[in-house]
Amino acid sequence: MNGTSPIEDIPRERLRLVDWSGFTDFGGEAEVFAPRNESDIVRLVRYCRSQNAKLRAVALRTSWNALWYSPDVMMLTSQLNAIKEIDPNNHTVTCEPGITLGELHQALWKKGLALETAPAPPWVTLGGALSTGSHGSGPPSISSSMIGCRLVTGEGEVLDIREGDERLDAVRLSLGMLGVISLVTLLVVDTFYVKLSQTRIPTRDWKRFLSEGEMSYLLWFAHTDSSLMARVDIIPNPEQTPTALGPPPPQTNSVEFMSKYIRGVNEVANIHPWTFPARSGYIKDVFFSRGGSHRARARRPHVV
Repeated sequence: MNGTSPIEDIPRERLRLVDWSGFTDFGGEAEVFAPRNESDIVRLVRYCRSQNAKLRAVALRTSWNALWYSPDVMMLTSQLNAIKEIDPNNHTVTCEPGITLGELHQALWKKGLALETAPAPPWVTLGGALSTGSHGSGPPSISSSMIGCRLVTGEGEVLDIREGDERLDAVRLSLGMLGVISLVTLLVVDTFYVKLSQTRIPTRDWKRFLSEGEMSYLLWFAHTDSSLMARVDIIPNPEQTPTALGPPPPQTNSVEFMSKYIRGVNEVANIHPWTFPARSGYIKDVFFSRGGSHRARARRPHVV
C-alpha cells in the first residue's frame, strides 16, 4: 500500500452551490468530482460506501428543489457527455447521461432523427431529464423512450438493464435513488417539424380550453388575470416546414432568450417575496407582449 486514495486521480471541478434560478443557494463553491467514465464512477461509489458517505450525482440543477445538494460527496456529469452510437436503421441512440438535450438534438438531426418528446430548455442534461420524468407536450415523458442503460448501484456493481427486465421501469424515473446511470440507450423517431401558436387568454378561462383540447400547455402569470395558452402541432405537409415558410420572427420569448434576462428578476423576487406580483407582470408584458398567435419556425425537432 502506498497510502494514496483510490479516487485521487478522478478529476475535480469547482461548482457554485446554487440552482439555475437562484432560488436555492447554499453559498459559495465546492470542489466536486467529475468522473470521466464508468470506471471512475465505480471507484467513487465504492469509496463513498467504504466511508459511509452519501454521493449525489449533479447535473445542471434545473429544478425547483434542493435534492441536488449533498453535504457529503457530489459528482458532476460534465465529462460524461459522449455519444457512443446513433443507429438510424433501428432508430436508437446510445450516449452518456451528461450530454445536453441541445447537443443530442443536433447530433440526431444530422442523421434525420429526433427525440419523440423533450422539455424545452436545451441545456438540460439527458440524465437529469430521464431521472426526473421531464416531458414535452403530447407523448409521455422522455424516460419512456429509454430501452436500456448501464447502472452503477450503491454497492459499486454495474448492471446492464435492457427491455424485458422489470428493473427498467424503476430506473426510468429513479431520481438517483437506485444508483448512477453511466450509459443510456433511447428509441428515437424520424425528424419532424412542429408549429407553435400562442394566445393570451383570461386565466379564468384556462379550464375550458383544457377540457376542449385546445392547448398543449399553459403559462400562468401569478398575481395577474392573464395566462398564455400554447398549442403545438406537427406540420404534416412538407411545404409548410420552416425552410419553406421563410426566416423566423425574432424569438424574444424563447427559452434561450429569456434565460439570459429572467434570472436577475427571479433573484430579486426570491430575496424580496413581496415583489412577486411585479415580477409576474414584468415577465408577462416584456416577454409575452403579443396577444395574438404566431408560429415558431425554428428548424428543430419537437421540443416543447
